Amino acid sequence: MRFQDFWTELSKGGKAQTKGGGELFFSVQKKGNDERLHIKSQKSKNHSYKILKKTAQKYFNNPTNNNHGWFNTVFKYINGKLSSPSQPNNSGTPKQLMTRAELCVAMDALAVRRPIFHSEADFQFELAWNLAEAGSRYRAEVPHDLGGDVIYLDLSTKSGAPGVGIELKYLKSLPNAAGVAGKDRYEETFNVKNNSSTNLARYDIWSDYSRLSQLVHKGALRKGYVIVLTNDSNLWTPPGEIMGRNFPLQDGSPVTTPMDWHWNGHTEEEKRRTVGGAGRMTPITLPILPKELKWEEYTKQFNDPSPLIGVLGHFRYLIIQTP
Repeated sequence: MRFQDFWTELSKGGKAQTKGGGELFFSVQKKGNDERLHIKSQKSKNHSYKILKKTAQKYFNNPTNNNHGWFNTVFKYINGKLSSPSQPNNSGTPKQLMTRAELCVAMDALAVRRPIFHSEADFQFELAWNLAEAGSRYRAEVPHDLGGDVIYLDLSTKSGAPGVGIELKYLKSLPNAAGVAGKDRYEETFNVKNNSSTNLARYDIWSDYSRLSQLVHKGALRKGYVIVLTNDSNLWTPPGEIMGRNFPLQDGSPVTTPMDWHWNGHTEEEKRRTVGGAGRMTPITLPILPKELKWEEYTKQFNDPSPLIGVLGHFRYLIIQTP
């Protein structure tokens, strides 16, 4: 393993497991012309360890002659990863790693280097890149036939056989309509605009899942996932008497019966006007029921110090999967 390969792999971000079963999150941060390896402990989030690139190279060249435990743990993790015969799959056959737990690992690794995105397309590209690094090849906006209608999934495994389909939602809720400008912890500038309407988001998320479950039901996909990344706490808490309350998303909510979901209350004209026309008036049906809903922390686990996260609040993600 060359140092440059080691540093390139570090730059992708990730987490390494310690002997005691804890986890160390690592990333490379840039400040001016300097690059630093930044390591944080899951158990001691206030305790971080920063090493200049040139110092890291010194440790790299003498891995047995230093007593920097955290660095050595990350070094062994990267060395094992780069030495592993399991490489990204270029054959076109999807690797069998698409479990919810493995998607969570991909999202956690992504959170290290990309706490915020410019757009849903930005999120889509970065997640596809992370999944490719893990061994799965994905294509964006692949057409699928659904009862005569052609739908385009955000990500699909590169394969002629039925594979995995993923739909993504990146929803931001802001304190003001004008939006927020600021920098993330890596000094990248973002102009964040509000795009989360609690009612519409609930419908659109389950509409995406409905399409995926229909494709799985007819055998066009082996498995489907909807991944929602948001800072809108209204989506993971129990809803009040809102129009979208019939579309459950709150943490721990079980989905136990087949659904034919309609908007809650109000006249048909009020509903149509609120949801923006006839497009969202169709009831949602699910031929395959998802498992229990469980939200995961995205940015909070790293104690993100950036002012932008301070304004936006922490992000969480939800993975809704077909059985």
